Amino acid sequence: ARAFYKPRNPRDMRVKLGLDPDVFTILLTAGGAGLNPAQAVAVARAIGMIGRPYQVICNAGHNESLRREFEAVAFPHATKVIVQGFTDRMVDYMQASDIICCKAGWLTINEVLVMQKPLLIYDAVPGHEEQNVRYVTSNHFGIFAPDPSAAKQHLERLMDSPDEFADYVAAMKAARTNASPFPRLTALFRAYLEK
Repeated sequence: ARAFYKPRNPRDMRVKLGLDPDVFTILLTAGGAGLNPAQAVAVARAIGMIGRPYQVICNAGHNESLRREFEAVAFPHATKVIVQGFTDRMVDYMQASDIICCKAGWLTINEVLVMQKPLLIYDAVPGHEEQNVRYVTSNHFGIFAPDPSAAKQHLERLMDSPDEFADYVAAMKAARTNASPFPRLTALFRAYLEK
């Protein structure tokens, strides 16, 4: 668990994973359970419509049906595509990525914040995960884009806007010293990571 705190060079990690070190890298994850597969596949298809070079890692968690659906998505401009189910290398894939597209699960969001990677949240369970979305967007850690075409547009904009990346990362660095809206959960998460 301490691997989340270890600084790693994304380019070096890409080389280690067989990815191109210089190509914009997107991690699309549906979480460990692979929830709301229809939305995850819709976002994957939208990513597939990006008309310039990129590479994408699609993680379906334990949802084997979703993994097969990811495999059927066309990514014609991708220089490399990795599709997988549940893996113990998730930390490596997160570290190799420029941006992480995920649902608004609390654990994933905290992992991403520790790594200081911009977030694109494509789905949120009504109720408890909506607060997670508000936390991310109000603190400028990323965006909420439940519309797959909006998600694609945001990814394309980030590919062209390194300054926007810097703004997201700066906000995450500042947040390390600020109070979390989930103090007990954050304390438990930190204790888990420090084991």
